[in-house]
Amino acid sequence: MKTEAQSKYSAIPDHGSLLMKRQADSLKTRFTNEGYVVLEESRITMSSETELPVIVNMKKGTWYQIIFIGDIHSHSFEVRMFDFDEHEVVYKKNEWSQDGNIISYPFVPKGTEFHLIKPLQVTRGKKKNLFGYFLLLEKPENFPAAAE
Repeated sequence: MKTEAQSKYSAIPDHGSLLMKRQADSLKTRFTNEGYVVLEESRITMSSETELPVIVNMKKGTWYQIIFIGDIHSHSFEVRMFDFDEHEVVYKKNEWSQDGNIISYPFVPKGTEFHLIKPLQVTRGKKKNLFGYFLLLEKPENFPAAAE
């Protein structure tokens, strides 16, 4: 059983979690200023080397921005995205030492269908209870088209 002090302590986010929240807020501000709206936003708990599936319905011809922010304790980050027919349509990989802990990419689906997004992070030390942050933003149809 947790004491009151332990409960208060466990509710305090660690430095990495606070950094991810600041990174997410900064990216949300940037993309909302470009006309995007937030569809999904979630702080997630992950294990090293275990993909976390996210299923989203996307509309043909609509601009989306997919963002995954990985735990600062991890050294490698990946995002794979599959269409409804299970074809891989996006693969992104970052190494902490070279690219940082954020994977962000635009996507315009060729058809209206469900897509599977699978973020993954790898760490040498801590294997469980890694934090991640997932954002899905959409640019409404009535907003001017983005430059390709």
